[in-house]
Amino acid sequence: MKIFLILLTCVSFTLNLPGQNVYKPLQCEGPIPPEFLTFTIDKIDSANVKYNSHRDNLSRKQFKKFNNSTNYYLDHLLKSGGIIFGTAMNKYVDSVGALVLNSFPEIKEQVRFYLVKSTTVNAFTTHQGIIFINLGLIAQLENEAQLAYVIAHELIHYKYKHSLNLYQHSLTKKQSRSMVWSTDNMDRFLAYSREQETMADSLGFLLGFANTKYDFNEAISVFDVFLYSNLPFDEIKFNFDMFNDQYFTLEDNYRFSAVRQISNPEDYDDSRSTHPNIKTRRTLMIDLITSMENPNHSKFLVSEEKFYALQKQARFELSNIYTCEMNYDRAFYNSYLLLLTYPDDPFLRKNMAYILYGVSVFKSKQTLRNVIEDEKELEGNLLSVTKFFKEVNKETLAALAVKYLWKYHVDFPQDDYMNKLLSLAIEQCNTTCDYTYDMIYKPPVDTVKSELAENFRELSEEEYNALSKYDKIRYDKKYTAIFGGKTNVNSTLEVKSHFAVLSAETLHPDFKSWFTGNPKPSIFTSDTTHLNHDDCDMFMLLNPIYFSIYNDELDVLKSVDGEVKYMKSLKKVSEVASLGMEILDTRGIKPDDTKKFNELALMQSWMMEYADLTNKIGDYYGIPWQSAYYNNLVNDHGTRYMLAMGFVAKRNYKFSISPYISGLVCGVFPYIGPVLFNRAVVVNNRLYHICYFVDLETNETLIFHEGVIEGFPSNDYLNNLNYKIMHKIKHKRFSERTKDNDIVKERL
Repeated sequence: MKIFLILLTCVSFTLNLPGQNVYKPLQCEGPIPPEFLTFTIDKIDSANVKYNSHRDNLSRKQFKKFNNSTNYYLDHLLKSGGIIFGTAMNKYVDSVGALVLNSFPEIKEQVRFYLVKSTTVNAFTTHQGIIFINLGLIAQLENEAQLAYVIAHELIHYKYKHSLNLYQHSLTKKQSRSMVWSTDNMDRFLAYSREQETMADSLGFLLGFANTKYDFNEAISVFDVFLYSNLPFDEIKFNFDMFNDQYFTLEDNYRFSAVRQISNPEDYDDSRSTHPNIKTRRTLMIDLITSMENPNHSKFLVSEEKFYALQKQARFELSNIYTCEMNYDRAFYNSYLLLLTYPDDPFLRKNMAYILYGVSVFKSKQTLRNVIEDEKELEGNLLSVTKFFKEVNKETLAALAVKYLWKYHVDFPQDDYMNKLLSLAIEQCNTTCDYTYDMIYKPPVDTVKSELAENFRELSEEEYNALSKYDKIRYDKKYTAIFGGKTNVNSTLEVKSHFAVLSAETLHPDFKSWFTGNPKPSIFTSDTTHLNHDDCDMFMLLNPIYFSIYNDELDVLKSVDGEVKYMKSLKKVSEVASLGMEILDTRGIKPDDTKKFNELALMQSWMMEYADLTNKIGDYYGIPWQSAYYNNLVNDHGTRYMLAMGFVAKRNYKFSISPYISGLVCGVFPYIGPVLFNRAVVVNNRLYHICYFVDLETNETLIFHEGVIEGFPSNDYLNNLNYKIMHKIKHKRFSERTKDNDIVKERL
């Protein structure tokens, strides 16, 4: 399983926040930039043609190795689905970047900006002139000027070819024979990297930022963003009253208001880091600014409104990305912070209900550590949420999940995805937690009160104050008839326990039928024998991943070649088996077919979440968060099945005897040369492979295979492996997912 999680990297799926207060899936827009569709090998060949021995100060072989690896990893990143292009967000960043680029006319036409769906507070630059800015950074920045300084910093990295220089430096620090890093060499390498960061800080300000009309002081304040980047975008005490209603109050021992004070010292030890510590960087910037006249006071030059729209978008994105990555406590607290400003946002409610369900499942299976952080590493108000998830009993948590899913269902009854989760959450209460409808504390409300309660919505204090005098009188009378008056709310309940969590929900006439009479949906059952799989002769193939590793280093050219050969094998075998296979990859996508590109991005992200989730929890209760967004894809492609496969071909050649001794002996005793060489060289060839065949409608793993093949992965073996998979699909010979994930070992 870990193999597949390593193969699928840099993937996630995000959502968009338009002007109205409804959160919808974000997709790339406009024509697809050529670099997203160009084949990897074409990028490598084009880059290698530009070799100049005098300019690059590398041998041709070294230059090719550098270009091969950088273009290969860049291409994987661009095609991973984790990059955003063409949106209003991108255009705004381009505008800010253009202001700074005016000071760098020699590289102005070479630089491009893209946004990365990552929660990490960071930006980075490639040798090819692409500056990537993480949404995690956008969510934390306070103004446009800070964004401009970050861009200026990254432009220095590109202008002075820091990635190539770092590669050159690394070659000189390796021992000539063993190629093994020593501690001293590593220290010097990290020191060189820190020198580059210091150069980017200072020259980015002097050559770029200072030539704009932004307030110089924002180049200092940006370091606060990096210093506290481990914290959420805001620090607000979590209000546990959000779980309460008129019949339930969360027990006091689950309310964690005292949290660890935020420390984050500036002058931390940076000896093992590629960046100088924050104190060093801030001091440098203060010295620069105080030595210059600071005539500017602008924090925004392009658009203050667009910056805050971008910041808002990025903050909503964090909830989604954290959830996809199963960092549930951060996702829940992030959505809570946003809910304070957008209390009726459907996405936030949906996200928090999903997380409560997900956390309750992991808690019931005693694997909660997989989805929340170590509280010893946390500071600030996020810690109270983490401690709550850790300490609350599983019965209360399971009931809270039902409670929030039910509230969402009442307001959005047509959301099939959330209805499925509601059914699973109810079943979990009934089985895992031995929680039945008869155990729920039911308030003593007569028939008249029930009828009143059905059509009654409790108002907030602000809404109540906005009523006219006469409407307030009518509201108070109805409230008293149902609850017995405002002064004795909760008076009917003296015992605070998990049996009271769903008391208010019992007033709804449909709740009992859902809780007791609604059977487990067949689409979630792990028994596949009764399902109709007649339509699985057609399926989608998610672009297979093939890595070739030679002596623990990625062999780029063989990886590219292996992926092409394996794709041909799959096509050939599927045709022989008379199976319809639609390939989801960038091959064949036209520049104006952004819809297909977005589909690929979604499914790569979904597959990453699915593999991780089912590995940790199983496919019955493990319903990926992103499953809510691919209904249109399934309908458009006319199939609910997807095949995903990944491979790592690993070759190791090691000398058990010194090659020099072997050569000497072979020269003196040539007749024993072949035997000695065979014993001197240890060859270890292995192919790691993993396969998922998934029913997207039910989230079931119909076929799962994970294996290690000892030997060289020939074309015949790959064809045979593919034939076995296609044979199972063709004849619908599905088996349940291997529960213990034992690796199948085979020998060629």
